Amino acid sequence: MHHSLVTEHYAPSVWGRALAIQDTGASFSLFGAPLLTILLLNFFSWRHFYSVFAAAYLVCGTLFLLYAKEVKVTKRLDSYFGQLFKNPSLWVISVLWTIATGASMGIYLVIPLYLTKELSFTTQYANLLFGLSRLSGVMFSIVMGFLADRFDPKKSMFTALFLAGIFTMLIAQKNLVVVQIALFFQGTVIMGVFSLGLVAISRMFKMEERSLVSGTMSTISGVFGFALLPYLLGLAGDHLTFRFGIGIFGLLVTLSSGFVFFLKVPRSRQEPGLQR
Repeated sequence: MHHSLVTEHYAPSVWGRALAIQDTGASFSLFGAPLLTILLLNFFSWRHFYSVFAAAYLVCGTLFLLYAKEVKVTKRLDSYFGQLFKNPSLWVISVLWTIATGASMGIYLVIPLYLTKELSFTTQYANLLFGLSRLSGVMFSIVMGFLADRFDPKKSMFTALFLAGIFTMLIAQKNLVVVQIALFFQGTVIMGVFSLGLVAISRMFKMEERSLVSGTMSTISGVFGFALLPYLLGLAGDHLTFRFGIGIFGLLVTLSSGFVFFLKVPRSRQEPGLQR
């Protein structure tokens, strides 16, 4: 729903930067959650974390209800499982979003164990390295959003996803210097895929379709990219090595970048359905 809100309240010419800035919330959460946990532990027991976050959710939800403007949908879908689900772009963007989710969150969940178990980094250094590798992704996401307003988001998404695959494979190298450099760049470029993907969705689908597209895409990516991939990487770590699993997945990310060219992203920055 946040996607529809942003595209409703901002002109199509600035969708890239608006969606990118909005999407930095996810990037900040990856970097900020461990720091917030350390901060809260100075004042509360971990058992009270739920109360703190519940209060924050309640306040934010109330403010949103009071001040956010309702999305104006003038036309509704005749059938939720009609023409939209027959649109190949829906399934292509879902596959790409799943791959990007795996390269971001799936890798995110196993990298700390990989750094400490297989590469023998100390826990303190591994956490520091891992945290810093995710920090630059916040700014890169915004930069890619600005570029999407000026250049073809499809080509930009291909470049970001292709580079993310290359850097993922480099994380699986034996040279520890290469691993550390690749970890930083991988965590940076993969975040640009999400802001570019949101821009592509805004141009490909009409206002009344975007919530369903986002829900379908998020469900598929959550099941396969966020849940299944870490499990498979864990199996690789138990029976082979994390290095093997990460390397194979990096190759998959690189090859999957070609799917971007199957998307039918209009060059026009007008609202879909309003072109004459």
